[in-house]
Amino acid sequence: MPVPLDEPALLEVPRRFTEQHARLLSQMQSEARADWSRTALIACLEQLRTSKVTDAGQVAVLDAWVDGPDAFCAVYQSPYEDGEVGIRRTVDDAWSRSQKHRRAEMTEGYDMGSAEIPDPVAFGWNVADFDIGDPGTDGPLRHDEASGISWWGSLGDALPVRRTAP
Repeated sequence: MPVPLDEPALLEVPRRFTEQHARLLSQMQSEARADWSRTALIACLEQLRTSKVTDAGQVAVLDAWVDGPDAFCAVYQSPYEDGEVGIRRTVDDAWSRSQKHRRAEMTEGYDMGSAEIPDPVAFGWNVADFDIGDPGTDGPLRHDEASGISWWGSLGDALPVRRTAP
């Protein structure tokens, strides 16, 4: 189990823990299957709910889903970006254990271990605090005209498709 970073003493700002975020977290936790991507997504949603390390508390989670056995997506509103932002992260984003900045510009604040497959809880915490919770995005946004979501992270030729209604 990863060790949380020491949280700095920040001015208490009201959190943006939405009802939809609570529903998503509850739904994920109640589903029996606990594979790598589901465990990582639950850790990400939980960290966004509680963390004071970055501005994660100022993010409003609108949707989140598992995207296969080694990936997940989250759609959110950030105080630093206009409109809805989506991120897709995969196990491959944590491929190099010797670098702090990964191939897809993922920052490792929490040690994901040295195993072939990174620790899913630490992976989720890293996505929550250093991808979603940090101001801005680490890469170009690709706007999906149909959904209105601007995506970043590990994207293929086709952008992710939102699984649930906002």
